[in-house]
Amino acid sequence: MEQGGATQRIVDVSVLWAPLLLRLGDSSTSSTLDALAVLAAERHVHKFSANHAFVEFEIPEDDQARLSVKMAGNGFETVGFGLDPGSTWDVTATAGDVTGDVLFELLLGGSPTGRQTISTPLRPGQTTLTIRGSDASNVALSIRVAGKGRFSLDSIQLSETRPLPPYGGLFGDRLMDLVAGGVGPANEMLWPGERPPSTHVVEAVGSDLNDLNWDVVTELDRVDQLVAHSFAFVSDLDRRDELDALVDALTTWSELFPPQRHSTTLMSWNDMAVAARTVLLSNLLIKSRDRHRGDLLDLVAPMLVIHADWLADSSNYAEGNNHGMFSDYALHVAARSFPGHARSSGWSAQANARFARTSSAVLIAEEGTVREHSPAYISVLESLVRRAEAEGLPCPDGSTFLSRAPEALEWMTGPDGKLLPVGDTNPIPSGAPVSSEPGVRDFRATGWSVVRATSQTAVIVCGYHSDAHKHADELSLLWFVEDRPVLIDPGFPGYQYKAADRLRAVSSPAHSTVSLRGRPFTWRGHAPYGSALFASTSIDGWHVFGGKNPLGEGHIRIAALSDRFGLVAIDHLPETSQPHVANWQIHSDLSVAQDGSIEVGSRRVNLSAFEIDSPGERVPHSIDTGTMFLDLRESVDHTSVHIQTKGSMATVFAIGDGEELMPQLDISGGSYTFEVGADAFAVRIVDGALLAEPV
Repeated sequence: MEQGGATQRIVDVSVLWAPLLLRLGDSSTSSTLDALAVLAAERHVHKFSANHAFVEFEIPEDDQARLSVKMAGNGFETVGFGLDPGSTWDVTATAGDVTGDVLFELLLGGSPTGRQTISTPLRPGQTTLTIRGSDASNVALSIRVAGKGRFSLDSIQLSETRPLPPYGGLFGDRLMDLVAGGVGPANEMLWPGERPPSTHVVEAVGSDLNDLNWDVVTELDRVDQLVAHSFAFVSDLDRRDELDALVDALTTWSELFPPQRHSTTLMSWNDMAVAARTVLLSNLLIKSRDRHRGDLLDLVAPMLVIHADWLADSSNYAEGNNHGMFSDYALHVAARSFPGHARSSGWSAQANARFARTSSAVLIAEEGTVREHSPAYISVLESLVRRAEAEGLPCPDGSTFLSRAPEALEWMTGPDGKLLPVGDTNPIPSGAPVSSEPGVRDFRATGWSVVRATSQTAVIVCGYHSDAHKHADELSLLWFVEDRPVLIDPGFPGYQYKAADRLRAVSSPAHSTVSLRGRPFTWRGHAPYGSALFASTSIDGWHVFGGKNPLGEGHIRIAALSDRFGLVAIDHLPETSQPHVANWQIHSDLSVAQDGSIEVGSRRVNLSAFEIDSPGERVPHSIDTGTMFLDLRESVDHTSVHIQTKGSMATVFAIGDGEELMPQLDISGGSYTFEVGADAFAVRIVDGALLAEPV
């Protein structure tokens, strides 16, 4: 704001105090005690959380104690980059009750032995000291006490006043030089800004940048809030009027949504929203420079610095998560666009070091996949890594990941051309080619196995790397007949973590797996185990695959797929008096008759189940309704089949002629025996791999 021909900016800093009792006892000589009264400071941008506990003191006569107030190392860190010699700082301490002799001090020189001390008695309410801006980069704050008393210090406010530069901007003509060598991002937006803007956001917030309605944003769901706060609905930045309007809109936004810690519920300062805005601000910085718009530079530069500092703060960083990779890319972009800033080299070094570490934790480069439990993130992170490497942010395993990700995405695309709805993934077109070549692809480090026969495709899932996009889907099966999905997973239910839809969708009963003793299992509270799938095998036209559920009391599932018959799943389960429940999720386009028959296009599938120890007796099934999510906006009901068993069981999905060939199955001596018509083979588990032999 402007006051009397000068520009003023205010930085609020709160100090986290701990109760401190100083008792020096009897002393024959005068002494000075430097005591750290600040145990910790939760720093995010230029604001600290405060604890209003009293500091009590009792100092012997003729002695004094100095309590150092430490912020950002020795002294406080100013906003921006350098202060004009004519600037002044008003340093205001806001105190509660004060008793005894208490002095509020500024030590110009940064230590108790500084060359100059400015002090004044600390009073209840506000106490202000004024210094020249040229000294502000080397200042320590302290409280000097004597006698007996106590006080509480609520906050410190730093208010800078400086002369107006020629055109009225905050940084003057020097700013153009500071961005002279800057390079903008290759793309104007960061994901999710590159995705089509949500019509819900445009309808709610508005499309006129001069009249955006931010009051309604909190009423949107989490994803739409992210789109709104990342300004992903902005386009055509090359138009001068759009550029001015966008800078004005961002300025208004920054006044409405002051910086705060990373949040997964208030999306204004969610790490992904901050990363997206940082890329946008970097782009605006370069565009303003290229058009010689010093007035816009003066508005954009402070916002970019605040965003870059926020991203550099480790308390806002998602270590080992794809969000961390996006934060590092955005921080790198900010450093490239603003090379003259004093912290630019530090931003760059930090982005490089963290990106290398986090990308190694997130990417499974040798398989071309990710530890995010979601096939959708293969293409998302492939795009990010490709952009990062092209713009000078290296990824240690980037070349390996980029060379293998396209093939992995092809395998994780169903025969219908859509992403397999594993984890937080909706069945939407993947853009990858659809292959009809039979084969098996085990992503054993990831926890996915994909089996393709000529007319069928099956997938089994069993992996746990972190909480990111994780569902309780251990040993869940997906199955396609030709290009028609039959067995499905629920897909991505949105990020309202406490919403009933999401809680149901991520639970084990919503997946095609087994709830032991009828109780849902969960990954929460358990350590990540990586992957628990076996290496698959093939024999006489049968593809055999499976795994062991570390969260389900050793539940083993061995599945076999054949074009001649269909799908057979053996579930090796402990004997129990309380029945286990096998859940099978049927696609919404299909229905299940009471006899277990399912019409899949022109083909008929017959579902049946029996306990291994009673092969001649079919186990009855029950049917109710579940929910599958086709995309973020559309969910539909589907049929959910439940089968109870008190021991190991088999579930059969026989196609066509296979309906007449009821398989004979057996578990004994560590071997799983399949007899289907003329086919007979036994499967054993050896060192984590399935071995099939003819019987």
